[in-house]
Amino acid sequence: MNKTKRYRLSQDMYKIIQNANGGLFLLYTRHNPGDVLNLLLDGNDIGLMCRVESRHDQYYKYCKVITEGV
Repeated sequence: MNKTKRYRLSQDMYKIIQNANGGLFLLYTRHNPGDVLNLLLDGNDIGLMCRVESRHDQYYKYCKVITEGV
């Protein structure tokens, strides 16, 4: 099983994820499809996790929110 990895978000990226409304969104990351990311907003855990679904190109990956907390 893959280890959950941490990923720091900016406020702007957080708004993009909210606007995706549970759908796919592009994330600038070097993580691989199947990896689960614990998303941190301004360094704080907000209880949001996503899974890298597929590659768009070398650096951008399609991701999908899998759990929402807080």
